[in-house]
Amino acid sequence: MQKNNKKFWSLVIGCLLTNAYLSLVELGLSAQVPASFHRNVDFIVNYYPYLVTASLALCLTTLIAVLMPKFVNTRVSDHVLWLILPSISFLVFTSFTAHVLLPQLVFAAIPSLAVIALFYLIEKRDSYLPARDKVW
Repeated sequence: MQKNNKKFWSLVIGCLLTNAYLSLVELGLSAQVPASFHRNVDFIVNYYPYLVTASLALCLTTLIAVLMPKFVNTRVSDHVLWLILPSISFLVFTSFTAHVLLPQLVFAAIPSLAVIALFYLIEKRDSYLPARDKVW
């Protein structure tokens, strides 16, 4: 039986998630605006693409975190550093090289990292809470 290298799979999934940020930004910028928002031009121009990008990032990261244990036999809490390291490295690299793209990537990365942190805390809650304080 082969041993599953959990660090490797966490790094690969983190790289794929980081690569997906660019696609999510593109989808957010090209999303069609519902007719009910057409009166609010300021909202459409300033906020709508960012909200679409953030909601798509939330959905994608939640889907990946739920499916990770089933397909690669690793969980978010196993090696969370290797899961978030590509995202943080990409944000730092983007802040130095492509200042125009940084706000859109932040709107994709921050919700994604928040979902990863939430899954990490939920999976590790048994080690943080005494037996009598477990409410989840």
